[in-house]
Amino acid sequence: MTVHFKRGDFTAGLIHGIDRAGSLLAEHFPRTSDDRNELPDEIEETD
Repeated sequence: MTVHFKRGDFTAGLIHGIDRAGSLLAEHFPRTSDDRNELPDEIEETD
């Protein structure tokens, strides 16, 4: 995130940070076959 933020690319920095956090959480809370996806996985960019 820091590299992106220093360049002023805050969107890419946030996306990178969120992806990394998801990866770390998945190590401790892996998906199971009976998991439901309650929210969409897509990141929506708005102005």
